[in-house]
Amino acid sequence: ICFIKRNMKKTTPFKAQSDFENELTEYYLQTISDLESELRKLSNPNEAVQELLANCNLAKAKVVQTMTQFSAAFTVNQTSYNDFTMDELIASCKRVTARSHSSSDSINWQITADNSVLFSGKYFASFVDILNILLSNAIEHSGHEYASDLSIRVAINEISDPEEKEKTMLPNVHMFNKIMCMEVTNSLSERIDKELLEQKLTQVFVELNENNPQIAKIQTEGGSGLYKLYNVATFNLDTLCSLLFDINDNEITIWCYFVGDPLIPSKGENNE
Repeated sequence: ICFIKRNMKKTTPFKAQSDFENELTEYYLQTISDLESELRKLSNPNEAVQELLANCNLAKAKVVQTMTQFSAAFTVNQTSYNDFTMDELIASCKRVTARSHSSSDSINWQITADNSVLFSGKYFASFVDILNILLSNAIEHSGHEYASDLSIRVAINEISDPEEKEKTMLPNVHMFNKIMCMEVTNSLSERIDKELLEQKLTQVFVELNENNPQIAKIQTEGGSGLYKLYNVATFNLDTLCSLLFDINDNEITIWCYFVGDPLIPSKGENNE
């Protein structure tokens, strides 16, 4: 409120909305990142500290969503403002990533997204959490010493080809209209033992496919966030999801497939 009052003569509803979305959002994201940094400095963190760390990404996602909703109060006719496209999702996640990883601007980003589908705003925070986990994994476990050596490709698109749908491992996949794919690929340093990495990820995915993930691993680094991702996708999204991965040459790709039909707002739906 203070920074708007200081510039009241120059403030317009649009500028007020922009200020809230930018300045306040950045302030709260930085505060959470500072907390995260201090927690990671602790030796022998107890269960409460691990739980706080596990929830930091979700807190950042909720900050972005809440400030976007609040800023809409400065404009009118924003009844569908909270609904989002995948391009908007990626943009929000990059902002969160920039706060968690200061050198992320040096990363070689390649981004493609299908903007033909509008998703219900009530799933925004969950999707931010899912994508941020994938992006954090890509940055923290790539093995690159410098961010400029890291390449990350993010693609979120609808799958229409019947043969491609079969590869998603989703049950009764042809019964649904919209099958979406969230794909994150990152380069791997030559220092990474790819055979060992594949063994570890295979074990994680075996446990996930058995539909019996070890919940305790959600709060540890050992699961690389995939156990938490699985739980967010399974319990927070009202739809079917599947996870697949592949390591090829010096790259790793993780795919998150989901049925889009239940996530699209029905006509006249209120997302508040």
